[in-house]
Amino acid sequence: MLCHSPTRSWPLNEVRKYSGEGKYLFPSIRARSMVISNAAPLAALRKLGYE
Repeated sequence: MLCHSPTRSWPLNEVRKYSGEGKYLFPSIRARSMVISNAAPLAALRKLGYE
């Protein structure tokens, strides 16, 4: 179980504005009822120039 304090959860609330009010914070593009794959965040970071 994770405890969320207001100071720690504000970034998650900001992301929620863009991901919608669904079950997942990072839903799959193909099916909103599924979460993105483990490789998706890594690929996004690489596109931003992080290795």
